[in-house]
Amino acid sequence: DRERNYEQAHQTSSLYAVRFSPNNDGSLGIGVYENASGRSVSRQNAGFGNLLSYNNQIFREVGQDSWMGSLPWNSPYFGRYSEPFDENETNLMPNIINSGDRVGDVVMHTREELEAQGFNISNFFQEGEQIFGFSFDRPPGFVGDFIATILQECLNDGISLLGIFSDPSEPEPEPEPEPPLIQLFEDCPISPGQRYALQPSRIEDGVKIIDNPISGAWYDPPPYQDYKIQASNGALITEIVSFPCGLIAQFMYPDTWYTFQKFSVTVEGIRLPGEFNPNESIRFENFQDLLQGRLRIGENGKLGVPEFTIEGVLSSVCFGSSGNGNGVCDLPPPTNPAPIPYLCDNSGEAQSFCVQLSFDRERPGPIRIGPKPVPEPATILGTIAFGGILMKVARSRRRS
Repeated sequence: DRERNYEQAHQTSSLYAVRFSPNNDGSLGIGVYENASGRSVSRQNAGFGNLLSYNNQIFREVGQDSWMGSLPWNSPYFGRYSEPFDENETNLMPNIINSGDRVGDVVMHTREELEAQGFNISNFFQEGEQIFGFSFDRPPGFVGDFIATILQECLNDGISLLGIFSDPSEPEPEPEPEPPLIQLFEDCPISPGQRYALQPSRIEDGVKIIDNPISGAWYDPPPYQDYKIQASNGALITEIVSFPCGLIAQFMYPDTWYTFQKFSVTVEGIRLPGEFNPNESIRFENFQDLLQGRLRIGENGKLGVPEFTIEGVLSSVCFGSSGNGNGVCDLPPPTNPAPIPYLCDNSGEAQSFCVQLSFDRERPGPIRIGPKPVPEPATILGTIAFGGILMKVARSRRRS
């Protein structure tokens, strides 16, 4: 539920919760619960009270900030649990189930059972000694975007995963005629990860620098049509995991909307063949013959590139006098496009188009993201403000 953060969800008992282990401090039985809330038992287990104290220890040990799976330790989703304790320590982080209504059973699975269903350990940078899983029948109301969080009783470790579920129990209604603008969002729904794209730690000479990156995250660049991404400390970018969905921009013609439905990628002056779609991925090792010396060997023998440039390719959707009645524009795309308004975080404000990246190592070091064209500041602000309104309309439609 992206309308509530982790604390608010506990306070309103609006969580789904799963107890899969019989030997923790919880008082409820094994099972799936709805209308759930939690409580903290970390102090009773000689652990950390919240994520700030946890991250402080991690940083002292390894000199890096921590990640909770798909989210950094100080993500807005964690709210006050990433802040100093208040006077009464009301921001101790809940890490076990306190209450809820039981609605289902839990089934445990071995590593062999998981692998038989397609689980691939090679997707991870390290392998633990004990690998197991659990499953349950999804409750009827468990639909839409979700964040699944697993925490140890001592809060010495944890993970949050982003996902989305459709509702298989409801047949798809006959679609009503939709304006092309809305159809663009529904054809390629915005993933939860895009709304939690990493924001810069600092900005130097117009270049965004992200100091705490992790492989597999979404990265939010400046609001321009094309930009360069650079790794550092010898790290290599091995894959563009996904291009974004939901890109809309309005330009100089009345009733005309230009959407970035295609993307091009260039590596040190060599443009990769073709144009790429939203949700499509690129593994740079698949272009060895073309890239040659620009492709390098990184950690664990993975092939990647130290930098690349990505560009949104314009196409158009028209309304009113600019179109021919079927959503196709009679007018050509502008030669000097404005910045791209796009939602790339969970704040409700429009940003640029983001991109999901994998590296040759789990923690690649600082990432630099810099623009190529430099639009006028007034144009940026006007376009971004209007884009924010559009995105809110599209998001409310998805929830209905």
